[in-house]
Amino acid sequence: MADDLVILRVVTLLLLGAVAALAVHIVIPNWVRNLLRKRFLAAIRKSGRFCLTFDDGPEPRVTPALLDLLDEEAVKATFFVSGMKAEKYRNLLEETRRRGHEIGIHGYRHVHPWYCFPFSGMADLIRGSKAVRKCLGSTRNFLLRPPYGKLNFVTMNYVLLSRSMPAMWDIDAKDYRPRPGRATVEMVLDRLSQGSVILLHEIPADSDEAARDKIELTRTIIRKVKESGRAFATVSEALEDKDSWTQP
Repeated sequence: MADDLVILRVVTLLLLGAVAALAVHIVIPNWVRNLLRKRFLAAIRKSGRFCLTFDDGPEPRVTPALLDLLDEEAVKATFFVSGMKAEKYRNLLEETRRRGHEIGIHGYRHVHPWYCFPFSGMADLIRGSKAVRKCLGSTRNFLLRPPYGKLNFVTMNYVLLSRSMPAMWDIDAKDYRPRPGRATVEMVLDRLSQGSVILLHEIPADSDEAARDKIELTRTIIRKVKESGRAFATVSEALEDKDSWTQP
């Protein structure tokens, strides 16, 4: 009987420890992330402008045509790039900046902070930032968008101590799904509100046809927003008081 009680206590302590670890690693950071997201989107909405943002690039099969489209439509966007791809396709990163678009950080290898060692997520953000700065020959700070829009306990503290406001979104076009089309456009338009941040991706297309589909999807979203009489801006342009917060 005594042995059974000892085992029960040990199991109970282990379960309590697991719950506490889960709360520290995921639950609390997710709560803080939601507060930061709410604050960020409230600042964007004050501008009344729309932000077109692209994650996971640059990509040689998508980025050049995307930049041409944005030039054609006279729209400036914000690109949250992978540090690893920035190093690999440095010319595309430089061209994106040269055409007047904003560059942001999206980690180095796009590590999910919940499924890695706690400090690995922070190391990925720092490495991504250093890679982009080096590629662009810049010492300035860039906007930060955490991979998957998630934080763990360590990356949460990194963001808070650096006084950052993660650049989140309120509309995910989910264009990483195969052959996004009319339904995707309708979903985006249905969710548009005063000062929305639209999330699209530069992920590699598996064919030229798929790449064209992605460009046409972006074109349709841009033109529908313009038809509604609304204007686009980069994330920094849309923030009313850019000096009230800093980026890592």
